[in-house]
Amino acid sequence: MISNSEKEVLRKCLSECPLPVGVDSKYFTKEEICTNAGEESGFKYTTFKRFLTTKTKPFCEQCNEPFSSNCKEVYRTKKTVYTLDPVGISEGVIRTASEAGPLEFVEDVSPVDGQYRARCRFGEHNITFEFFSERDAFLQSKIDPFDMEFPVLLRSMNTENHQRHRFRWEELLSEQFSNRLSSIITDVRNKVTAVFAEYTEEFVENHRTEIKRSLRDYFTRSGYSVHSEVAEHCPELEEYGIEVETADYVCIGDNEKILVTHGKTRDGWYMQRFVEGKLTSVENEPIFSDFHEQIDEKIRRYKRISKQLSSASQVMRGLGGIIAVVTIILAALSTNEIEQFVQSLPIVSTYSSELTVGIIFFNIFVMIIFIIMLLFPYLKEKAFSWKTYPCGASRSRVKIIRHMKYGLD
Repeated sequence: MISNSEKEVLRKCLSECPLPVGVDSKYFTKEEICTNAGEESGFKYTTFKRFLTTKTKPFCEQCNEPFSSNCKEVYRTKKTVYTLDPVGISEGVIRTASEAGPLEFVEDVSPVDGQYRARCRFGEHNITFEFFSERDAFLQSKIDPFDMEFPVLLRSMNTENHQRHRFRWEELLSEQFSNRLSSIITDVRNKVTAVFAEYTEEFVENHRTEIKRSLRDYFTRSGYSVHSEVAEHCPELEEYGIEVETADYVCIGDNEKILVTHGKTRDGWYMQRFVEGKLTSVENEPIFSDFHEQIDEKIRRYKRISKQLSSASQVMRGLGGIIAVVTIILAALSTNEIEQFVQSLPIVSTYSSELTVGIIFFNIFVMIIFIIMLLFPYLKEKAFSWKTYPCGASRSRVKIIRHMKYGLD
């Protein structure tokens, strides 16, 4: 483990390595290292040497500086000096963060371009940390935070690369490391996870089955093979710490997999995309945006139909009462009696025949309207379908046709 005193000495020594100069080119003497320790309690040089590489360098006995062309050959001598060992420091940081911190160390990973890499567990997540001591190596690296790979910098790099998803080596040893790592993982998950339906509202939650069927049908019609045996067809679940219990389907296409999961992380369904086994963003992909647009329209339309059905009974009771009274009155009277009644009114007696016919037809018209209003929401509900168009297919401009059961076959 790295003690607090060792941590402070490492910090001072690393800060004395100017960025343009490689860490392996900055030499320290034993005296300089002990000076950096100052009055740090518990510092032991013999133990600290595990972070150093021992070298022999020509020195000048007269000026006590590295031998140069300005020095006289007679004063040349050899002196033991030390350089910081980035791999030794990196190993110490990882093991300290696993022994005294939130990480569970799993294994060293074969270095890429000489950079130390370690695979760890953090809760349910498999994470790889790659340590960088040189700016050029960091800029040229292929590290991908979306694949749960995070850079750890041993020095300030003066670059914006992966600024939101990188660590300073001291952070792995701090008490705030667990919270920051959780925050970064959440940020990465949010960028590679796209919600297409939230069931926090009761309406969507009550129609989960229909939405799931719609989603399966959509991917099947879009050329994907859809499997509910997710663990069997998507080994990436274990690698990325995704619980199989929250996974509904894995949709397999050409060189990609779309994982559809629900629940625990968010109150709804969301998609995650794997390309050649690596987790990548799905939000801007046509397969997601197309389905999200269609299912959102389906949910809004069915909500309107449901509201119409619930409010129809109240409106219909009022209209039904009025029509019932008028119908009973008219049914009790014959056409002649209606005409005689109209003729008894001096103002309209001249047009009694026309007015009588008008009253009868008006009553019939109102009854027809009443029946249509009563039945229309039910007809729309019966005709409604959760089925969606395949990705990229042209859709009908007429809404009622776009959402009918037989308009998509």
